[in-house]
Amino acid sequence: MGSASKARGPALISRCFRPTHANLDVNVISVLRREWYVEDIAIDHPVVKLIVNKNGENNLPTLPESNSQSNTNAFDLGIRPLLLDRGEVYYNDRKTPLYADLHDLRLKSTYDSTDRGRYCGSLGYHDGHLKYGNYAPMTHGLQAQFDARRSGMQLNDVTLTTLPMIAKLNASIQNYSNPTAHANYSIILDGGELRRVLKDPSLPVGEVLVTGTADYANNPNQALLNSITVNGDVSSKELLLHTTQLDTAIRSIGGHYEVAAGNAEVRNLHASLLGGQITGNATIRDLAGKGIGRATLNLRSLSLASLKSLANTASLKQLSLRGAVNGKAEATWTGGMQNLLARTDATINSTAAPAVAAEREKTIPLNGTIHAVYNGTNQTIALNNTYIQAPQTTLNLNGTVSNHSALKVNLQANNLAELETIADIFRTPKPGEPPPQPLGLSGRLSFNGTVSRSIAAPELQGRLNGTNVQVHSASFKSLQADVDASPSQVAITNGRIEPAPQGQLNFNLQASLKDWSLTPNSPLAARVNANNVAVAPLLKAADVSTPISGTLNANIDVRGSEDNPIGNGRVSLVNANVSGQPIQAVNADLQGTGDVVNSNLLVRRAVPAGQSVRRTGRDHRVYQRCANRAGLEPAS
Repeated sequence: MGSASKARGPALISRCFRPTHANLDVNVISVLRREWYVEDIAIDHPVVKLIVNKNGENNLPTLPESNSQSNTNAFDLGIRPLLLDRGEVYYNDRKTPLYADLHDLRLKSTYDSTDRGRYCGSLGYHDGHLKYGNYAPMTHGLQAQFDARRSGMQLNDVTLTTLPMIAKLNASIQNYSNPTAHANYSIILDGGELRRVLKDPSLPVGEVLVTGTADYANNPNQALLNSITVNGDVSSKELLLHTTQLDTAIRSIGGHYEVAAGNAEVRNLHASLLGGQITGNATIRDLAGKGIGRATLNLRSLSLASLKSLANTASLKQLSLRGAVNGKAEATWTGGMQNLLARTDATINSTAAPAVAAEREKTIPLNGTIHAVYNGTNQTIALNNTYIQAPQTTLNLNGTVSNHSALKVNLQANNLAELETIADIFRTPKPGEPPPQPLGLSGRLSFNGTVSRSIAAPELQGRLNGTNVQVHSASFKSLQADVDASPSQVAITNGRIEPAPQGQLNFNLQASLKDWSLTPNSPLAARVNANNVAVAPLLKAADVSTPISGTLNANIDVRGSEDNPIGNGRVSLVNANVSGQPIQAVNADLQGTGDVVNSNLLVRRAVPAGQSVRRTGRDHRVYQRCANRAGLEPAS
């Protein structure tokens, strides 16, 4: 007499199991002693279909409750031959979403009386498919041998084959009620196939071999991780990283790993990459609890040329870097990586030059030291005694970088010619743009300041000082200014320049910016005062080719914008000479209303030798902005 089964869930398949043919033979030895065994079970082409709908309901039958206290187990049944052939399994989970199937499922088992009964045989299938979410479909297959007894089970030559992976396993299980297990395994992982299945171009291409042993001893009084022991090695001859931003190879990869007593350890980790070597070790204590981790990483002779290729920025493409990086990194954490505390100490020894061979004479030695600590709790990077140094230029960094940065910046340039060379090396010309003309810099320059606010929108404040500065052969005895710059504004205050041989220029400048750029409508303000300044050095520094000399005095106060200046000023040039023409004095009064700039200009030419009559010329013009705001034109 059979028992009815009832499927659960609306509109689901009522039967999840359907064989083409099934056969069951029972051999009764003694009815009185209740001795019997199953002579033969054969199931041909069984099809199992399991469906889970979006609500998580499935089509598995609900089995009736049983009050039987029978202790009969599979070994008491003594199933002589068991054959399941041409099986198919389909699984469709519309909630996850996950789809899986397997075909040609075959289970073959025989029974004998060894050790009071044992089953031995094989299990396998071919042409399995797995599809999860948006990932690419993955085929798989399984073959295994088994030997099951009352005392335990042996699994031999277990091979799981997928496109990204081939895994092999031999395992034994003892004492089903309080199990212990031991296994030997090897896994070959194909990074290229895994990259295709996961649709993740950042994954490397190449094979990774993982081998090892695993042991398990049941202990209901401790966490599962504390009951597992794993020992093994991982290795790879070569992994290729190829993305739009990265193209490099990692070779000779290896390491040993161990999980025991709830702790994990990685030893002798090593790899060759970027022209150098990386070695390291790591431990995690209390895997099931706090997860206290510690890792060290050593960097030896990493090529700066290779590191430059990883950056893949336009400015670095113009640069030829040679040299190496050496260093050490240490990290500790508790729980997740959000509590990471990492310290890095590294040295840089290199030379920098333009990538164009014709300009390699500009080669500059660059050396540096980095001492940095990253704190994941407050997401800060602390720099201490960090510097980059050329023969005549040193940049020192001390402090913290974060959303509330407080980084001290000290730049000391003992020869501005070297600083100009460095700037030329790193400068990225626009397509079709001619190479910049040299400024002919020399002299000493220093900057002491701080960087504050966030990394995305930093603010730089500090004091600039220069002595004996030359620009385009023009000399300046000194220059000083306070600088305050951010993506939204720039201010240069308390500025003072002393041109050689005489005079002083004082200025205060301020302007609003848009992402570090000045626009024609940007609000600005400027105050400039010149006192007995030799005008020739100023014009030389501005690369003005017209020969002009004389003594300049000026007082200008302007605000508004480039398109709409408001303010006034007075400019006076005496004892001047313009292109060989002597001029006794030029005086100009300027006034801007926002729409119109008015100028009263008085030119007093020098009296030729031998003449006693002084001639005075007066030129009065009113200028107004053109409609297209391209410049100043005389009013009609």
